[in-house]
Amino acid sequence: MSLSYTPIGSVFGARRSRGTGLRGLLFVLECALGVLAVVLVSALAHWAGWLLPVALLLYLLIVVPTALLYGFWQAVIVSFVAATLVVLFVPEVALWLPRRLGY
Repeated sequence: MSLSYTPIGSVFGARRSRGTGLRGLLFVLECALGVLAVVLVSALAHWAGWLLPVALLLYLLIVVPTALLYGFWQAVIVSFVAATLVVLFVPEVALWLPRRLGY
């Protein structure tokens, strides 16, 4: 056998798809950490009325470190969940913000 021998199976063999294995698990765990923080802030804002005015700032303080520490796509997912929870879980903020901005 020559030194330049390459098995056919390694050239045309099945490759692992992107996002599987440990990288995919890490991505999911990073997203889950941010989503968990957003859900906790939403629950506290819902049950403690004094937290409503600062809830959006707290969401921002969760999304920005997520983007800096973990990456853009993780921050996109966390910010989407935060925006969804503002509308669904804390409707007081969704009603308060337009009046505060003068709309």
